Amino acid sequence: MPADDNPDLPDKRARRPASPRTARKPKPEKDPGLRGLASWSIWAVLLVTLLLGAGAVWGAYVGVGELVEVDTEAGITPAQRITAAFAVATAVGVLVALVVNLRRQDVAEQSTKREFDAVFTGRFASAAAQLGGTSPAERIAGVYAMAALADEHPTRRQQCVDVLCGYLRLPFDPATDYLADTSTTTTQVFHNGRTVVEHEKPASKPFDQQVRETVITVVREHTQQLALPSWSHLNFNFAGSHLHNLDLDGSHFRGRHTKFEDVTFSGRRTEFRGTYFDGDFTSFRRAKFAAGQTRFVEAAFSGERTSFHGAAFSGEHTSFNRAAFSGRDTSFDWATFSAEHTAFNRATFSGKDTRFDGAMFSGKDTRFGRARFLGKYTSFDGATFSGEFTSFANATLAGQTTSFDRAKFSGKTTSFYEAVISGEYASFDGATFSGEYLSFDEATFSGEYASFEGARIYGQTTSFDGATFCANRSRTSGVTVSFDGVIRPEHDTKITGLANPQLNDGASVTRDGHSFHGWD
Repeated sequence: MPADDNPDLPDKRARRPASPRTARKPKPEKDPGLRGLASWSIWAVLLVTLLLGAGAVWGAYVGVGELVEVDTEAGITPAQRITAAFAVATAVGVLVALVVNLRRQDVAEQSTKREFDAVFTGRFASAAAQLGGTSPAERIAGVYAMAALADEHPTRRQQCVDVLCGYLRLPFDPATDYLADTSTTTTQVFHNGRTVVEHEKPASKPFDQQVRETVITVVREHTQQLALPSWSHLNFNFAGSHLHNLDLDGSHFRGRHTKFEDVTFSGRRTEFRGTYFDGDFTSFRRAKFAAGQTRFVEAAFSGERTSFHGAAFSGEHTSFNRAAFSGRDTSFDWATFSAEHTAFNRATFSGKDTRFDGAMFSGKDTRFGRARFLGKYTSFDGATFSGEFTSFANATLAGQTTSFDRAKFSGKTTSFYEAVISGEYASFDGATFSGEYLSFDEATFSGEYASFEGARIYGQTTSFDGATFCANRSRTSGVTVSFDGVIRPEHDTKITGLANPQLNDGASVTRDGHSFHGWD
């Protein structure tokens, strides 16, 4: 068993994402441009100048009044009138000159701004042209040129990142990436006279994987917790792209939306270890995880909505071990897990709604060992577990409602060993258990009501050995576990552990209104 699939082994390589409360906030950045007085608006300069002038006049008036005696009874002499007139004229002239100079400054300022915009536009066009170049080296240079432009122009940063993400959305096929832009047609003539012509379609941009890895590396380096300048606050749209051997370990995505919709992940590995998703909406809808290893170990999803609706997980290993889902809505509806090993060990679901409705788990083993479902509503309605082994051992189902209605468990073994079902209502209504062995051994039912109404138990043995039925600390009455309408199609089907169950605080186990003690 891989280390990531064992809930009891710590993963020292994974990095736990920092809390947004403790993460250091970057200082506001400005585009390159005017600095000092030239960066002030003309009205701000005029206002400051007038205030300083008024202050100087007032200070001079008060100072002169203190130093020179003025005969107020004698009145103002003609000489004083002439002096005052010249002073006022001089002041007006100075003010007019000041306004004219400020106007010139404003014109120069606007001209300089246009020059900076022209420089950005020129560099942006040059970087974009490099990204469209024919040689891999030229395209890689274009990636770094666009990244440098984004770093220097914070207000245009989203625009530059959109171009890099757009590059990844271009068509890409790893199978033909090694082929040159020209190819040779091979003709073979066999002894029987049959002629076979072989022709391989060349890659539109050969050796593009190196360029794409450079884009991902640049994104990862700029979205780390302590990255300066940081791109974490930006929106990222990778929708529809093909990402080969993706590695975004430790990245922090805090933009309004992060989109991986319809993305194909291939190669040896897809890494989101310790990655933090804190935007309003994180979407992996209909994504195809086909890499050998897919790891979301210790990833954190704290945004408003997180969606893996319709995603397909194949390959050898899929791991969400110790992942944390704390956003309002988390959806794995209709997702398919066909990887040989799927693990959500020690994962925590604390948002309001967590849904795996219609999800299909068909790999060899599926593990939710020690997982915690703490939100208001958790649903596996209509989910299918057909792998050899399915485990919710030691899991905590503590939300207000936990539902496995119409779920199908057809694997050899299904285990809820030592699971704690403490929410108000837990339902397995209409569920089908057709595997050889179903275990609720040592499980604890401490909610208000647990229902297996209309469940179909086809397996050989269903065991509640050592299970405890009791009230939790917030209730005075015991839990009621109902097997109303449970269907037992085969007489050799057994339900054990209910002959002398541990019924505490008035708990009861019933079937159709009567005490139920299982089938031996």
